[in-house]
Amino acid sequence: MLKTEVYRNLVRWQLVLASIFLFGLYLHGIEDYRQNLTDIYLYDNNYYSAFLAGQGAGGWSILPILIPLVVALVAGDSLAWDRKTRFIEYINVRIDKHYYFLYKVVSSAITSIIFVGLISFIVFVYCYFTFQSPLDLTLTELSKPTYALELFESHSLLYVIVITINLCLIAMVISAISLLVSIFVKNIYGSSSFSV
Repeated sequence: MLKTEVYRNLVRWQLVLASIFLFGLYLHGIEDYRQNLTDIYLYDNNYYSAFLAGQGAGGWSILPILIPLVVALVAGDSLAWDRKTRFIEYINVRIDKHYYFLYKVVSSAITSIIFVGLISFIVFVYCYFTFQSPLDLTLTELSKPTYALELFESHSLLYVIVITINLCLIAMVISAISLLVSIFVKNIYGSSSFSV
């Protein structure tokens, strides 16, 4: 049942739309970061700082504001779609409804982790090939992270992995909240919009 639910979440058209939207949000933050680089901040032109700017480290990024909407678009309305298509009646004959909701929440969490983790990895690879390698992580106010600064200065790649895991956990919680909202809201569009 869990494998089927994960597969059903991964082949939805909403996942493709959300992937394009999330990748565009990352690129918006990265390209704004690139435009704000000047000769004074030339040594900030590294892929670690660019990735953090894409994730929302700069004040010009809109990713932290819109990430709940994107994650709710991925799996937030799947329960409402199951009600509309009467798939829930088909499945409740074969499995108890409590297990069905448990599998639904776990599968949406897995889908959200795969979705956000894969897009973040693709964006980091994009930053790796389009920005230069840092010779020295001398930080300015433009690229200084506010979370775990010592880890960023000593092990930058580990810092990027921790931040990506943090974003994946946030996506998992948002997808679980949107599914819990869709238990009470029967409308497809209402379940996605109320969870945000």
